[in-house]
Amino acid sequence: MKKTKPTPAPATTPLLFSGSGSSRMQRELISPHILTNESLLAKYDGPERDRAYEIVKKWAEMEKNGQMARMNETALDAEYLNDIFGIALGYTSSQDNP
Repeated sequence: MKKTKPTPAPATTPLLFSGSGSSRMQRELISPHILTNESLLAKYDGPERDRAYEIVKKWAEMEKNGQMARMNETALDAEYLNDIFGIALGYTSSQDNP
């Protein structure tokens, strides 16, 4: 049986991440239009959203000010995951929700 070479993907295949240096058609991972429209819905208003915003803002400021570069990644990992996913986004661990 004759072996055939795999056919390369067409040049118009969308990329997972924009700005990856390819000249192919690019699409964002999360559509800014959808994200903007969703964020304006009244169901997200309230103290939970405000608290989540402050948490994300805290981490963004730490990165902007270079604080995270001076810290040990392992030391930041647990706090980051808990703050962003646990508190801001409301995810629970399998231990919290068996």
